[in-house]
Amino acid sequence: MDRLREWLKIDRAGKNNDEGASYLEYLGLVCLAVLIFGAVIAAGIPGKISNAIGGQIDKVTSGQPSGTAGSPPANPPAAPATSPPPANPPAANPPATSPPPANGQ
Repeated sequence: MDRLREWLKIDRAGKNNDEGASYLEYLGLVCLAVLIFGAVIAAGIPGKISNAIGGQIDKVTSGQPSGTAGSPPANPPAAPATSPPPANPPAANPPATSPPPANGQ
């Protein structure tokens, strides 16, 4: 038993000592979690999720889509206005004029 105790003392003081390594592993996991969380926030995913949930809630409560979460808007935009036609459009074939009267009549 004494030999085992001596061996354990040597092992703890020697090259196989990994005391404190678990702290570094936890720190690495925390850093990884922070990076993933930051990427999700930067991509705008929470806003998309919020809009999708809000759209589904609006569908259930009102029976009509609210225009969010990929559904078509409730009131589509009007077609662009065109200019009105001119009041007196030019005639394609102007009327023929009568020839001047002969002999001064």
